[in-house]
Amino acid sequence: MRTEAICDALMTARWNRRRGEAVIDTVVARLHEYGYLDDARFAETYARLRQENEKLGQRRVQQDLSAGVDRN
Repeated sequence: MRTEAICDALMTARWNRRRGEAVIDTVVARLHEYGYLDDARFAETYARLRQENEKLGQRRVQQDLSAGVDRN
């Protein structure tokens, strides 16, 4: 599960010179259209799983999300 920012960064790193930014924007738009990329749903799922599985408090989860989650 990834956020839009993470997907964009990964694609930019991989396709920076070969494909171009227009292709990356098209892919991100298509992922949104198909419902595969939804930052709000990501945040909800991330928060729920962190609280249930790792027994973290709401404040800690909010701090992780606001700091920009980059943990797989």
